[in-house]
Amino acid sequence: MEPFPISIEKRISRGLQRLNFHGIYATHLGAGKITLVCTNKDANERALAVAAAKTVPGVTEVSMQNGKPS
Repeated sequence: MEPFPISIEKRISRGLQRLNFHGIYATHLGAGKITLVCTNKDANERALAVAAAKTVPGVTEVSMQNGKPS
């Protein structure tokens, strides 16, 4: 067990990795709003990643952005 609560970004990243989605990065913008950033993913993969991220407790809104994480 980790000594501190796990961040929303880390929970999303771990969940996406378990689903074999690699190269997608999550950024928490506050108030449960998440932006996923990915490269080289087709529309179906992006839609599945967004749907998976929305299942994480505390997430209220998810948007997807193509490109490299900043």
